[in-house]
Amino acid sequence: MTIVYLDYVVPGSILLPIAVLLSKYRSVPAHVKLLFYYLVISALVNLTGIIMARNNLPNIWLIHVQTTVESFLLLWLFSFIIKKPVILKMIRVLMIGFPVFCIINLLFIQGTGNFPSYTRPVEALIFIALCMIYWAQESDEEIPWANNPANWFVTGLFLYFSGAFFIFLFSSYLAGYVSLKVMD
Repeated sequence: MTIVYLDYVVPGSILLPIAVLLSKYRSVPAHVKLLFYYLVISALVNLTGIIMARNNLPNIWLIHVQTTVESFLLLWLFSFIIKKPVILKMIRVLMIGFPVFCIINLLFIQGTGNFPSYTRPVEALIFIALCMIYWAQESDEEIPWANNPANWFVTGLFLYFSGAFFIFLFSSYLAGYVSLKVMD
């Protein structure tokens, strides 16, 4: 039952928001289309990772690729919804600088066989900060909070990245030490 849940139910749950966004694709704003692309890429990476794992092929390099693409798309999304010029300049620098950092980490630092434990926590901190900046910006708006779809997207991103931050930060420890203790 655990295999079915972890291999099919959890990754398959992404299909619901993809289907909803696909049905409304023509009428949604550009930043929502970026969210759609992010979800599709995440689904494809998960599917590819599952297939590779089932065939005993190394798939950790996919997380490096996903981190690079995910960060670019989400930074691009925030460039549409953040209005402060100083923050927009920082986002534009990060749109180039962070993916370059991810590629350098993949090719020269951690390689394809290790979880990107240097880039993922940094990515999480970037998006936690951007979510809080967005909320500070939106607190000045007169529109009811629940009526703005971007608020829901940003809340989901905040929950994901804040929940995963310590997992990303301690992933090398968890993969090495804790997994050996579980195997004993």
